[in-house]
Amino acid sequence: MNAKMPPKLPDGEGQEAFSAERRLADFMDSASTWFWETDRNHCFTFISQRFTEYTGVQAEAFLGKSRADATNTADTPEFRAHLADLAEHRPFVDYVYGGQTPNGFHWFKVSGRPVIGDGGEFLGYRGTGTDITKTRADEDRVRDAEGRLAGALDSINEGFILYGEDERIIMYNEVFRAAFDPDNEILRPGLMLEDWITWVFDTGRTTYLGDVGPRDAEMRLATHRSGSFEGEFTFHTGRSYRVSENRVKGAGFVGVYTDITARRQRDMERQKQADMLSTVFTNLRLGVCVTDANRLITHANQRFQELLGLPADLVAPGRSVADIFEYNVQRGEYGDGKTRIEAAQRYEILRDGVTLRFERTRPDGTHLEISNDALPDGGVVIGVSDQTAWKQMHETLREREERYRHLVESSPDAILVHDQSAIRFANSAAVTIFRADDRAHLLASPITRIIRPRTLTDLRQQSRDMLAEGVGSSRSGVVVECLRLDGERFDMEIESAVISFAGEPMAQVVIRDVTERKRAEKALHQAKEQAELASRSKSEFLANMSHELRTPLNAIIGFSEIIRDSMYGPIGNERYATYINDIHHSGTHLLSVINDILDLSKAEAGRLEVRDQEVTLDLMIESALRIARSRGDAAGATIINRTEGRDLPEIIADSRLIKQILINLLSNATKFTKDDGEVAIDVQMVSDGIELSVTDTGIGIPTEQLSRIFEPFVQSDSGLSRRFEGTGLGLSLSRSLAELHDGKLTLHSSQGKGTRAVLWLPMARVSDSQNMYERLISDSE
Repeated sequence: MNAKMPPKLPDGEGQEAFSAERRLADFMDSASTWFWETDRNHCFTFISQRFTEYTGVQAEAFLGKSRADATNTADTPEFRAHLADLAEHRPFVDYVYGGQTPNGFHWFKVSGRPVIGDGGEFLGYRGTGTDITKTRADEDRVRDAEGRLAGALDSINEGFILYGEDERIIMYNEVFRAAFDPDNEILRPGLMLEDWITWVFDTGRTTYLGDVGPRDAEMRLATHRSGSFEGEFTFHTGRSYRVSENRVKGAGFVGVYTDITARRQRDMERQKQADMLSTVFTNLRLGVCVTDANRLITHANQRFQELLGLPADLVAPGRSVADIFEYNVQRGEYGDGKTRIEAAQRYEILRDGVTLRFERTRPDGTHLEISNDALPDGGVVIGVSDQTAWKQMHETLREREERYRHLVESSPDAILVHDQSAIRFANSAAVTIFRADDRAHLLASPITRIIRPRTLTDLRQQSRDMLAEGVGSSRSGVVVECLRLDGERFDMEIESAVISFAGEPMAQVVIRDVTERKRAEKALHQAKEQAELASRSKSEFLANMSHELRTPLNAIIGFSEIIRDSMYGPIGNERYATYINDIHHSGTHLLSVINDILDLSKAEAGRLEVRDQEVTLDLMIESALRIARSRGDAAGATIINRTEGRDLPEIIADSRLIKQILINLLSNATKFTKDDGEVAIDVQMVSDGIELSVTDTGIGIPTEQLSRIFEPFVQSDSGLSRRFEGTGLGLSLSRSLAELHDGKLTLHSSQGKGTRAVLWLPMARVSDSQNMYERLISDSE
């Protein structure tokens, strides 16, 4: 027989061991998982056959390899954590990874625990593996379905929330979350309804609109549990929603929140407009009465009653307009004569709905304009306006127009009104200026006859611009060349304005003959240019004569010193010595005068160069004082230096020019100070710079001369028979030198009481200005 015989079973203990091994094999083959084992290097030493059945990969292919080598697992945080567990020989549960197999891409979940020997040594891992590909696919489909549902709910405009039968929140959409809990403070699936509603009311997230529902959380919760609820809320975001909650059998409760903000805003806007119209109607300066088709009053404002002088009950809703006509007849409102017949005729017009406007003057002098206008429903709107002020204004305007015409006719200036194509009005002065035979002659002349063509285009554009701006627009100060009607050319200055003439906007032009004025201006301009040219020529001439004037003077002074000092032997006669002294003194004085003139000319011509450097003020002041004291001693005045012992700043300036200013100021001060007087020099820091001042107790300067004292060759003692020598150039030159340093020189003086000259330099010319300002202020205190 060819039938295969079953294997012979072992006897005794062998048979028992064989049975246990056979049972274990049966368990492994029937399980949905497979078993694996690794050595101490984490390389597979055993994988059960079930792995091959799931993946189609022979288990032997993985023996001797680690999981990382066999699967090409990506470097992820999960994989790194798994490697850390292996490195530390820690047990792990449900590590998930995926990979491509002959049966397609599969997901696996493995668990393992370390194998420890009898001596405590690590021998490897034993564990199980499970194919979870189908489970992952089912989970992905569920997530996709939930995502599509959530996307659909998030795409609708209504807020949506679903509660379970156990009153726990199952899901909600984005509209609901944004309305109630935009910051995700508490809202989440699984939250109890009671906790949610309590939080909403306690935090003031919502309020009811009108008397449509409960006012607190407990009552709101009760209405929810009733299975049906309708209400309107305003959320803290300012949005308003209508809420509809209903029980869904087997699913729980569904809440739908419909945004009614736009509707609420429309309702509020309509109410606002209705209130506004009511307010406007009540406060109109126009009296208004509205009737129905039967001419019964439906509305009448207070102004209607006031303008017509009617009692309140006569204009109450439901009263007939005929009663008003009868009341006016009874009180003689329409005047004497057949008033009842006239009133009946007017009522017939109103009754027939004829549109009509007319004016009427009441017995008290009030002038009214009354209008009747038909309404689509057969009713009538009666409007009454007080035209008394307008009537008076119209009369006033008529009187003003007459006065205006009189003024225009009597004006010495020519006045024309034109509409660009023709002259529409001309006064008597215009007839004279343009030498027309009469007014008709000028009105018949085209604009091109009196305006030169080269300026006509610009004037027409100006007129168009003004007319576009409207009545009241104006232009002035324009000078153009014109032609008189006899052909003579002349210059005229025009002022234009847009006025209303004959009911239309037109250009009014006021014309002045400025021919003679233009000639005078031209002559004055020529004279000014000639004077400026002469001044520049003078300054340039003097600046260029510096070398030619100074060289011979230096020679005269030098040779006179040689002769005066008898450098090459005695002169002989004493008179020669006297004459030589006079020559030397005169030459020195003349050189000083010429130097002043030349420096002033250079400054005016812009040729005086400023060489800035850091200047020590106390040294410069001492140097200037040494020169001035010799002159002061001669005059007998006492010179005081008030800066001694003080820490003065350094300034950035041309030391020669600043020293020249101080010498000039000290020289003037000592020259005009009596023997018992004094001259003081001082330095003061101010908020915007530094001031160097020279103060004297001399004769002072008359007030009328202060305005001219800085002009060249002007002296304050010109009325004293010239007791003091000098050219009058010192102050003028000093001011020019100060201005070259961005500074200024000022004088403060009273006649008989002395003078104070102040040289101010800006803060930019003070070194370390902030510290020096604080130190000098401290010193002065």
